Amino acid sequence: MVIRANGNDVLAFEDESGVPKWHWNLLANGLNFVESGILDFRLFLKNGGNVGINTNNPTAKLHVAGDMQLDQAFKDKDGDVGVSGQILSSTSTGTDWITNVTGDNIYNADGNLTEDRSINGAGTFNLNFDALNFFRVNTVDEIILTAQTFTTINAPSGIILKNRVRINGMLSGDNWNGGIAGQILSSTGTNIEWIDNTSANSIYTTNGTLTTDRILEGNTNSLSFENLGTFTTNVINRVSNSTNTQIFATNAIQLQSTGGTVQIAGPSGIQLQNNTAVAGNLSVTGSYNDSTTDSGITGEVLSSTGTGTDWHPLVSTDANNAVTTGTDKGVYVKKQQIIFLTKESNTTQTWNNPDTQVESHTIELFEESIVNLNYIFTFRRNNGNGGRYRGVNIDISGSTSLNNQMSTLTNTYSNSEIWGTCAASRNFKLIPGTYTFSMRTFGNHNCTTQSQSNNMYGWSFDITATPIN
Repeated sequence: MVIRANGNDVLAFEDESGVPKWHWNLLANGLNFVESGILDFRLFLKNGGNVGINTNNPTAKLHVAGDMQLDQAFKDKDGDVGVSGQILSSTSTGTDWITNVTGDNIYNADGNLTEDRSINGAGTFNLNFDALNFFRVNTVDEIILTAQTFTTINAPSGIILKNRVRINGMLSGDNWNGGIAGQILSSTGTNIEWIDNTSANSIYTTNGTLTTDRILEGNTNSLSFENLGTFTTNVINRVSNSTNTQIFATNAIQLQSTGGTVQIAGPSGIQLQNNTAVAGNLSVTGSYNDSTTDSGITGEVLSSTGTGTDWHPLVSTDANNAVTTGTDKGVYVKKQQIIFLTKESNTTQTWNNPDTQVESHTIELFEESIVNLNYIFTFRRNNGNGGRYRGVNIDISGSTSLNNQMSTLTNTYSNSEIWGTCAASRNFKLIPGTYTFSMRTFGNHNCTTQSQSNNMYGWSFDITATPIN
């Protein structure tokens, strides 16, 4: 069976939910067995036969990079596990268990002192501990270091004192200067020195005066003043430059100037997040914005929406509105007439019997209105003998439907009677709705009308609607 790699993965082991747990990875110099998502080498088979644990470059048949625990016996090249006390040693032909001729000592085993021990160098010899990884001294009482001249503790990375330090002598720098009473030990960057304690009388204990300008750089950190009885600033000019400045108080914060103005400026705006009471006059040189940051247009008024504010026109633009604006920007109510339709004949037309629709128009009423209808129909008979007639009426269809309204009739009995006129005017009280008004002509002879501008004959149909205010 041949297993081909999918990328670097040769074989993956998943749990019952399909999540990969272990992988065989095919690398350039060997095969690696590792936990999924862990970039190390649990078991590495290097090209050539070496096996590494926790290393991808084993230099022996078995190379363990880390601790190793053996719960059973070690065997030498002959399969021998040795006897108690023997040590496993390398020979020219492999490994062998041999007798430990040196026995247990400080270099190969831990131990316990059975009595006091002293090492005396006789004032001549040195005791050096070199190249130790860790040196620890742990006693149940004191550790005493005594030298006839100096005791030097040198650590390039620093000296850590984890508990309280008691100094019975004098602190000094390299010059062995102990300073004078009240001075403090300060760093110079390369050494230490005693300097006068200028902060002995600090802002926390006494008042003071700045001698030069001072800048407190926050470096993105916060500065808080908490549980103050009173916080007072009295300045001639002040410039503040920070990312965020916050002032909190449990009771009240008062910003006050006794001689000039208090200026609060923010390029992105100033937010008053709670109820605001103005005890004096309020002057606005810019614009008012509503809840949506809209500043409205000329003539609009700022109105409450119940949950915020919004700009509304002072005078509604609805078609049924009877309020208008005067030249002085004030509003007044007037009786508004709305002329919906004025139509007239503008060409020669022939009307054949029995009946024909002349003109029709649809209008919409937004409130109860008086609708005035006017028509005139002047014609010339162009066929038949005497005993003829021609009439006109109006049909109204909509929320209120009325048929054959405003009917008029003109007779032409003799052959010489070829001219006639039908005219009517009437008011209708109609409720809001959409209406179609149709002007119709009927009769038993054909007739002709011309343009209304002709001084002989023509027709016109006018509709005027007036809201009932």
